[in-house]
Amino acid sequence: MYRVLDSRIIVVALACSVFLFAAFVGWRYDIYLSAVDAGLAEVLSSTVSEDVAEMSALAADDVPVTFAPLAASVLPSKYPSFAVKFSDSVLKQYPVPDSGTVSDIDIDATVIRAGRDQWQLTLKTKVRTINQVYFPWEMTRNPLSSDPLRADTVIYHTLMLGAAQQDKGLIEWGWQGWEYPGPTYAPLLVAANDIEAKILAAANWPPRTVTPLYSLNRMVLRYEQDVPLNTPTTYSALIAKVKKKKTAGAAEPWQTALDKYRTWLDRQLKIARIEKPTYPDWINNSHGWINVQLENRTAFNSNDLQTLWNKTHKYFPWMQFWGQMSTYAGPPQYAVPPPLPGELVGCCIDMSQMHSRYLPTLPTFAASTTAAGGRIGYYSRPHLITEGGPLFNPDGTENTANTAHLLDWVARNRDEYKANAHYLDIYARQDFGDMLSVARLLQDRLPAESVIEGVHDIYPRAFLISGFVNDANDTIDPAGTRTRFPSFGRYLLNSQPMFLGESNGGHAYWGVANSYVLERQAFLLGAKLDIMRPFETGQEVAGVLNVAVQMIVEKRNEKNWWARNPVYMYRVGISNIPAGVDVRHFKGKSREDLFVIDNWQQQVGLSFTYKNRPLAIPTDKLSILVWRGGKLE
Repeated sequence: MYRVLDSRIIVVALACSVFLFAAFVGWRYDIYLSAVDAGLAEVLSSTVSEDVAEMSALAADDVPVTFAPLAASVLPSKYPSFAVKFSDSVLKQYPVPDSGTVSDIDIDATVIRAGRDQWQLTLKTKVRTINQVYFPWEMTRNPLSSDPLRADTVIYHTLMLGAAQQDKGLIEWGWQGWEYPGPTYAPLLVAANDIEAKILAAANWPPRTVTPLYSLNRMVLRYEQDVPLNTPTTYSALIAKVKKKKTAGAAEPWQTALDKYRTWLDRQLKIARIEKPTYPDWINNSHGWINVQLENRTAFNSNDLQTLWNKTHKYFPWMQFWGQMSTYAGPPQYAVPPPLPGELVGCCIDMSQMHSRYLPTLPTFAASTTAAGGRIGYYSRPHLITEGGPLFNPDGTENTANTAHLLDWVARNRDEYKANAHYLDIYARQDFGDMLSVARLLQDRLPAESVIEGVHDIYPRAFLISGFVNDANDTIDPAGTRTRFPSFGRYLLNSQPMFLGESNGGHAYWGVANSYVLERQAFLLGAKLDIMRPFETGQEVAGVLNVAVQMIVEKRNEKNWWARNPVYMYRVGISNIPAGVDVRHFKGKSREDLFVIDNWQQQVGLSFTYKNRPLAIPTDKLSILVWRGGKLE
């Protein structure tokens, strides 16, 4: 459900206002910093959220910030700095001396090294309530490379499945950022070039709501919460720098940086007993689903569903319904039956009752299909935050009315409407409260055969990522505009099933008219398919399957793909990929190496290199190679 935006976000002013604001910040900078070698500027308290269709700059603050002057002497320190904004909109930044302690009229604070690459701030406010904490805070610009000739640093972040922006497109103090959870799936940023990288990640456990922010040569973490008087509060961060190994095909620096966070996260999840997700074999072995948007049908005829099932179930024995709560959602004069006065229509309305036009024929179709070994799923979701609040409060206490609403909807789909598969919309797209409790609800009380919309680093289920990938993926725009980089998130969550296809605007990149770009991306990312239009254009009656879809299914079946439990490695070990070809590396459960190849133009006589060995690229448009024991299978 991609039209939902966090209600706390307000649309930012026109771009000219940003320019004027940047000029104002520079003026304030000159006033306050003439005596010190440090940065002080108004924090542009912005969160930027992204709808599936477009990226929009959004601002959270509409109250000007007043600056507290910085002390006249700031010495270098081994400890990261922090900053706070008080309830009266005064922002103070604090360098931390080598003693690790800071105290003034407003606060007492201690910063300690909490582990390898980890730092913890303990903060207590004495006089004024704090409503924003920044830890760490970069008082001066901190370029990744000390080489002034290097201008190729890229900021990677966790919007959608991943996005990237070369820092030449950034301005000083022009903060950009997205809240976790909700718009982003992990609380981190990575600055990287082709030889080194730096990661900044929130390392709080249990995880907390936080906004990673970046501007030119700065990365910070912002916590928006009221800090009560005389109550110590802690904030933890992982900060690490890594370098690329000097071997052909070595992991990219951004990958090595992500490995730092994944190692830390896996340890926390194990302690918290959030298990690696396990699924029934039928989900593991599934190539995807046929996506049926019932609300887009002017009238309902179960014979049409039976025909669609007969043509597709050989490849996709899973039919997933949206909109079973609604009559036709288009112009009401065409709807059969027409909506009643005031009746809600749409794919995603908050109602568990199936619309009368589908009764009793749709549950009957579902019952016969599941009895024959097929899979049928319906739409369900939690209340939006604006509809009923979170599922769990920040302290982990349960909002039982909200959890009961979701659990009852899922049970009704199963028991009354005969579903044996489940889809949970918006589950990873909003902040539903205490994240550990939300994860445990998934793990312990919702069906294992569930797919959730969106991505979250601790939620143990398969993800629907449709709408997160477009026709310009894993590329860096040298002009500095933001691009999508889905391999960033795919690598972090490298073993969880993901569904990619036509939902959430993905249809714009699907099919022959778009050179099958989305289908090919699903192949390269190891994703299952989310299919609304399974047939070639003009050949629906004949049931001729989409050419790329058929190739993907056949190639994966040929190599027993799903039984290998492939883990996404991006291009580790791979070098010398020819132009016009893409190659991705996966690792199988028996340590075999799997190479997924897109040679859509069917170029001949090409090869790529894996660990200094040339491997021939097949002339098939799509192919999979299996390398084991020093040879191809």
